[in-house]
Amino acid sequence: MPVRALPYSVTSPVFPFPALAALAARAPAGGARDAALACLVVTRLALRVGGSGALAAETRATRAAGARTWLTAHAVPASLRQALARAIDASAGDGATASRDSSAALRAVCEKAGELLNRQGRLEIEHVADELDQMFRETAGNALRTP
Repeated sequence: MPVRALPYSVTSPVFPFPALAALAARAPAGGARDAALACLVVTRLALRVGGSGALAAETRATRAAGARTWLTAHAVPASLRQALARAIDASAGDGATASRDSSAALRAVCEKAGELLNRQGRLEIEHVADELDQMFRETAGNALRTP
C-alpha cells in the first residue's frame, strides 16, 4: 500500500545530478576528480539559464565569474578546460540564444571529457542540453508566431 504524504508536509529536495556527484566523490584526487567537479559545476550553471528555475542575467553573470575563478585553480586537461570555459560563458549569456549556446557548450564538454565521465554522468549532462534545446525551440517558435 503506497504511503501518502500529509497535506502540510515538506517534500524532500531532489539533487538533479547524483551520478556526476558520485563520480566526483569516487574519483582519485587530482585531474579526474577536478574534471568531474568542473562538469558538475558547468551543468548546474546551465540548468539555471532558462525554464522555471531560471536566474536573472546579472545573477548568472556573477555565478559565471566565480566559476571562472574556481576553474583556474583546478587541474583539468587543457582541451576540456576550453570547453568548460565556453560553457561557463554561455551560462552567463543573455537573450533568446542563451539556452542554445549553453546546450552546444554542454555537448562540447561531454565530447571533450571523453573517458573522464561515466555513462550516467554523460546522460545527466545530455539531459540538461536537451532541455535547453527544447527551451530554445519553444522560444524561437513563440517569437515567430508573435506579429
